[in-house]
Amino acid sequence: DNLYIDMNRIVHHCTHPEGKKPPETEEEMMVEVFRYTNQVLNMVRPWKLLMIAIGIVAPRIKMSQQLSFWFRAAQEAESKHMEKLLVIQQSSLLGKELSDEYSTNNNFWDSNTIIPGAPFMKLLTESLRYWIIQVILSDASVPDEGEHKIMEFIIRSRTQSSYNPNTRHVVYGLDADPIILSLETHENHFKVLREDVFSDERRRKRCHLCG
Repeated sequence: DNLYIDMNRIVHHCTHPEGKKPPETEEEMMVEVFRYTNQVLNMVRPWKLLMIAIGIVAPRIKMSQQLSFWFRAAQEAESKHMEKLLVIQQSSLLGKELSDEYSTNNNFWDSNTIIPGAPFMKLLTESLRYWIIQVILSDASVPDEGEHKIMEFIIRSRTQSSYNPNTRHVVYGLDADPIILSLETHENHFKVLREDVFSDERRRKRCHLCG
């Protein structure tokens, strides 16, 4: 009946995918986000409700861990970018041809911009609002993390007099949190949709529903 999507995994996968060329512009990234979200929709096919949640600032303990990770990741990304520019410059001076890795997608885009308050998150929110029609969008301006906002919505829905106790819920997300948090809802029909991130994408079988 209902599908709840924590957008964190989708955004990261669509902006800097592993094993293939990333989108060259942020506009192309938005198109990839729409396409990937559509795949999840076609897989689950909710017919009552879709909720999309984008996380905001995490609790202080988790934030300190994230800041440490983001700082190291930003340093590594900048180092790789400078190394790439050096190779391009040397090849140009020596008249050598560049491989596809260096000759295409030379615009540097830092995945560490996927954080609350960043301009990229504003673009993501505006793009999703343009794309959706009758969908609940809890963006980064609403406090709390994505999976917590989803569970709060479900618990709040249970208090409505018109709520159907046989409603079936599906939460999409890569973290283990939804599995634990779903127990707090006391819902009888609850599923967590996750991907096998360790599988070989080339050998992955296509879903007969979404293609």
